[in-house]
Amino acid sequence: MLLSDAIPQFLSGHLATRECSPKTRAAYALDLAQMLAFVGESDLGDVSSARIEQWAASLRAADYAAASIQRKLATARLFFGYWIRRQVIKSSPLWHVQVNVGRRIALPKTLRSSDASRLLRAARSRWPSDVSQDPRAARDVVLVEVLLLTGIRVGESVQLDVSDVELEDGAVISIKGKGGRERLAHILDPTCLAHLRAYLQYRAQRPDDAVFLNSRGTRLTTQGVRLRLRKMACAAGIAGRVTPHMLRHTAATLLLRNGVDLRLVQEFLGHASVATTQRYTHISKEHLVRALRNAHPLSGLAL
Repeated sequence: MLLSDAIPQFLSGHLATRECSPKTRAAYALDLAQMLAFVGESDLGDVSSARIEQWAASLRAADYAAASIQRKLATARLFFGYWIRRQVIKSSPLWHVQVNVGRRIALPKTLRSSDASRLLRAARSRWPSDVSQDPRAARDVVLVEVLLLTGIRVGESVQLDVSDVELEDGAVISIKGKGGRERLAHILDPTCLAHLRAYLQYRAQRPDDAVFLNSRGTRLTTQGVRLRLRKMACAAGIAGRVTPHMLRHTAATLLLRNGVDLRLVQEFLGHASVATTQRYTHISKEHLVRALRNAHPLSGLAL
């Protein structure tokens, strides 16, 4: 079987048995297309370990991040493993590949707590006296509040339906996360609750199920969220580029700085592994060092 035939069959066969997001599907397709472009057309069983290592080396020479290279190799492992299970090939070229691409821990980018507060205040200042008169302004306010208070991913926010939100004893939002994992997000802030209730009451009059709608009355896209957030951050006078993921990182970091247990933050973010959540402890440790230097009673004591 030729690689060019095996790749689309893998994508349709492997992904059909798994709940994958469109973004994951696109990433698999891109990784395998890049592998095919480098390896060249050949029989599935003729791809050598040496050729895969050369591909990995070319990615590194092209300044791909270590995490990106590791993801592409993981996709290749899944691909060849699939055809081994289908008994089309007997071994995988990835079995004998040893590639050290290095690993750099990328610290999450966050907003300073003062900037987060400024963004929230600026957004809330735009709340309309009547939601029906300016529903897009109300949507933007609720969007910023939900992103900051729940730490949900931008992709999760645009997938929210009105039926996912329960408004009894606070707000409980059912979130469909990565890998089909579901979790609950709780909102207890009274201002956000009032805004969310008013906005959803207006939304109940509209036929679309999505919580956040665009100007055409259809589901807001992730790009739309990024654009709205960028404009609101600029209006709030915050320097630099502000992204939805920064709000997620900011929410997690503030929780850790205020003493919330790491496992609870893991549940809050919907991480499958606590190791992913531990990235945020680097930022919290920096905060701890500064606090100790400035406030510890014995710090700087002369001998």
